[in-house]
Amino acid sequence: MKLPPLESLHHTYICTAPTSEAAAVFANLMDQFVAMKMFESTDGNPDVVRFDFRSVGVDDVKGIAEFNSRVALSGRKVAIITAEQITQPAQNALLKIIEEPNPGTYFFFILPSISQVLPTVLSRAHTIDFRARDHHPDPKKTLLEDVENFINHKPGDRMALIKEITTFLEKEKMTRGQVCEFISGVVATFHDQNKGKLTQSQLRAMISVEQYMRDPSSSMKLCLEQLALAL
Repeated sequence: MKLPPLESLHHTYICTAPTSEAAAVFANLMDQFVAMKMFESTDGNPDVVRFDFRSVGVDDVKGIAEFNSRVALSGRKVAIITAEQITQPAQNALLKIIEEPNPGTYFFFILPSISQVLPTVLSRAHTIDFRARDHHPDPKKTLLEDVENFINHKPGDRMALIKEITTFLEKEKMTRGQVCEFISGVVATFHDQNKGKLTQSQLRAMISVEQYMRDPSSSMKLCLEQLALAL
């Protein structure tokens, strides 16, 4: 996805991409910054800082705030924040920064799912979807991206798949961010496939799952089971 010209660049972007592709998105952004002449080079540039988190908490926002207050050597500075999750308290703390960032300061958040972002944050940011279109991943690499397969399974088969996913989580072969991305994909796809046909019970259940999964202490197994029963 191509960024707008420098003169039209917004101060905050939410970039959607699978956790496994965050590094590729970061490299893509670096290339675009140079191409639009935002910086002569991003290599070793102190005005381009990357923050990597598994889950962004309130304490982590302090480092981002310090970056915002720092004077840019080149007149512009960029913070790229990659994370699997951002807690709600952290997002509330970020609001104070992205509402009125220092002149010439830009923020790019690379997240696996936009569903975890609070509406108050989204209203102050622009979104960019870096997810590949019409891409069907190798099922041997991950079961989590096979959204339609999960939807079309019988309830008993879904539970078997959930058991496999939770095993991957326990063995750290999968991350919470990847599971959250999968859940959001299932909800969005099921909603699109059944527009006007969803019951109030199904809608409430899916909204509840998406809200619950944003809590870092929530059980991914319970989220998946509730989702499986709601379909």
